[in-house]
Amino acid sequence: MRRLLIALLISFILGILCAYMATIRKPVPITPLLLLDTVYTRTLAGLFIGLSANLKLLKGRFKNAALRGFIIGFLVSLPMAIPFGLIGASGFALFGGIYGLIADVVATKFS
Repeated sequence: MRRLLIALLISFILGILCAYMATIRKPVPITPLLLLDTVYTRTLAGLFIGLSANLKLLKGRFKNAALRGFIIGFLVSLPMAIPFGLIGASGFALFGGIYGLIADVVATKFS
């Protein structure tokens, strides 16, 4: 339960950061719904990260957490990124992977 709460909190905070950065960089037309979707998607990735403690992809606790978090963050962000083409894939999905990596490593360290 502790891991789930940590992953959700970190992902929610990173979602707010991501939405804020989207308003600065403006890779696509920004709408309130897009900003809400950004926070929701990042938080959803946190939910899956929090529930994936027993998923082993690599040896090594933190290497496994980094890869697992990147994959989950990328895959959860992909549906939001696809409509924007290459810009979306390189922005939303790639940063989703990076935020997922951060969330999983932090959740692994503190749980």
